[in-house]
Amino acid sequence: HYEGKDDLSVGGARHNAQVLMRARVPFLRATHFLSAAYELVKGDSFATVVANLAALVVPGRDHVGLHIHWLDALATLAGVTIQDHHTLSGAGVPSGDGGYNRLASAYTSVADHRAFIDLCADTVEAYGYGRPVEFVCGNYLNTDPLLQALVEEGFTMDFSAIPSSLVTTPPYAAYQAGELAARWPSLTTTSQAYAISTP
Repeated sequence: HYEGKDDLSVGGARHNAQVLMRARVPFLRATHFLSAAYELVKGDSFATVVANLAALVVPGRDHVGLHIHWLDALATLAGVTIQDHHTLSGAGVPSGDGGYNRLASAYTSVADHRAFIDLCADTVEAYGYGRPVEFVCGNYLNTDPLLQALVEEGFTMDFSAIPSSLVTTPPYAAYQAGELAARWPSLTTTSQAYAISTP
């Protein structure tokens, strides 16, 4: 997934990784997750992201999905009251970084999650990718209210779940790994995405 325009800069690490993947496995169907918050909050131009992504997305095969971090400014734009009681620093610890390390569990209302999703999905759709139906949660820790919101917003796949063994980045690795192990205890490095049950 791409956190902003720098992640897709031509010659950057993630861009190069995508080019290499395409060269080695040209038939692979990929899902590219865009974080609309960087257009809405940080002023990164999605036009730049779209231009760099154009060479990587295979029309009719690849998908463009949605990636959300629960940023303070994004909550304000979505009309949601900021909740800061659950972050990667631990339960009850404020984020201190504008919400980047806030966990989805800080928001327990399905309506709040729908407000985040709708705002961000509208932004992705406005750039011609259609309404996203695949999702990856910021910090990988999805919740039942968030899953319910995704269902109600028409999403069908959630890629948030990863095994705790893949979390190694300090300073939050130990806490995040523990939360992931509790949330997704049976995951392995070869587990598939979670199919969201829809009516």
